[in-house]
Amino acid sequence: MSKKIWGTLDPFFEKGPYLGRIVANSGFLKALLELDPFDEYHFFLASEKQASYCRSFTTRHLGSRNPKIKYLSRMELVHYLRKNPYHAFHLSDCINHPAHLARLRNKYSRNIFPVTSITHSLSYSNYGHNLMKQLWAGWSAKDTIICSSQCAMQVLENYFGHLKKNYQLTEDFRPPEMRHIPLGIDFYEFRNCFASGDNSSASFKKDKINILCLGRISCYSKMDILPILKSFQLARFYGLKLNELRLILAGGLDQKDDTVGKLSVFAKNMGLELAVFPNPDNAFKKKLLKDADIFLSLSDNPQETFGLTVLEAQAAGTPVIASDYNGYRELIAHGVDGFLIPTLGPDSTEYIDDLAPLIYDSESHLLLAQQCAVDLHALAGTIARLVADPLLRKTIAANGIMNARKYDWTRIIRMYTRLWDQLHTLTDSHALEEISHPVHTPYGHIFAAHPTSCWLSSTVSLGKLGQALYRKKDHPVIYSGMADFIDWEKLRTLLFHARSPLKGSVLVARLSAVLELDPSLTRILTGWAIKQGFLQTSPEPADQSIPLTTEDGMQVTS
Repeated sequence: MSKKIWGTLDPFFEKGPYLGRIVANSGFLKALLELDPFDEYHFFLASEKQASYCRSFTTRHLGSRNPKIKYLSRMELVHYLRKNPYHAFHLSDCINHPAHLARLRNKYSRNIFPVTSITHSLSYSNYGHNLMKQLWAGWSAKDTIICSSQCAMQVLENYFGHLKKNYQLTEDFRPPEMRHIPLGIDFYEFRNCFASGDNSSASFKKDKINILCLGRISCYSKMDILPILKSFQLARFYGLKLNELRLILAGGLDQKDDTVGKLSVFAKNMGLELAVFPNPDNAFKKKLLKDADIFLSLSDNPQETFGLTVLEAQAAGTPVIASDYNGYRELIAHGVDGFLIPTLGPDSTEYIDDLAPLIYDSESHLLLAQQCAVDLHALAGTIARLVADPLLRKTIAANGIMNARKYDWTRIIRMYTRLWDQLHTLTDSHALEEISHPVHTPYGHIFAAHPTSCWLSSTVSLGKLGQALYRKKDHPVIYSGMADFIDWEKLRTLLFHARSPLKGSVLVARLSAVLELDPSLTRILTGWAIKQGFLQTSPEPADQSIPLTTEDGMQVTS
């Protein structure tokens, strides 16, 4: 019985700012490896740096199970596709690599396995170009984009529909299938933190109602804070007393951005205490959630597709007020385990659409978000209601805990494994291996006019440098980028078969059969040997053969 092997092109764990994508991807990997449903895990990574990050993460969380994990060069992908019948490959983002991986699988793999990927932000201006690559006839019925929210699925459907219509594509150009599986959280990590905390170590005083807003503190990313402050301006209409409240902002902060300074002046003029905690780590973030009385997340930016912080706040036992926007509405039952504040947006964004490819994404996101409005009166009224009613806060918090429990990674990861098992059993109605991908550049054809001629049609023979190398009187210099394609045994076999002059194409065919390599890999080896002078080309075959010594010391003559 063959091994059940899971593969990926991504490290899932990456260092950098504490962003939702990083949290979600590392949470997924930790949950997958703790459940441990596969015999092996193959990570085909783009660099040793990525492998180092991933290795440190898995060692920290898995320890003894590390031998099941293989960190492989991306260059080795074709070899392993030929060697192993994979159960599934999963990618940490649906944008960049799914179609390219599917093409390699179709052409080289021993079996057609599922290629799945997950949505994160979908609003960057180059994503239309990247998604165009996914309108392709080479998808298997097994290939699936996993959408973290129904809203994300609708966005992708709109993208693909827009591209097909405007490029006038036929039905042969189709995207992969789409399924909905939400992101997860480590529910018990947040619950245990809440239960074990004590007020002596509180992040802020409990002399006021503490209202926490957690997320990137930026008007062009995640949410604009200013409308939240303006909702407090409306406090007098709803019985709120600002001197009894404290607004806490915590999240990623660009030190060059003057947003916090502007917000601080505005809050001071209103008479509202404002506390700011820039760039909190995970431990301090949980502490902030534990100590807050109310949690606000008024996302208004198309960057957002899910809303991990909403679930984290619920798990920590903090009642949530969120915007009725994107995936947020799928996480909250209004009036039961949280409150949703209505949002209004434009019907057309033509000016921004035209300009977005020529400006920074942060600029286009700002322009888009500034046209999405949260209902300030509804927000002020909801805050006032929760502030005035401790029992309601307690009830909403309790219901939120029960809701967040459903999103624990131990439950979500089983949705993935069930999906991979289901997809693995599907069959395709047509052959896929001959369907090329139009953006896989055929360099040999496109750049055919660059060289004088093609060595495949030339006569190739062993040169003097090759003879010296074969007798181990010389040593090849192999660049690190070529190490996956050149090794001593393959090279000796090549030199042995080139002992008599023959066509380059014939040499490639013989080597491919002897070495059991794809001809494209043999061409790399042979072309390199010609470049290094180990093989030489001539217009006509030579008249005399070249004596060589085989590995057992016998002299042979062609």
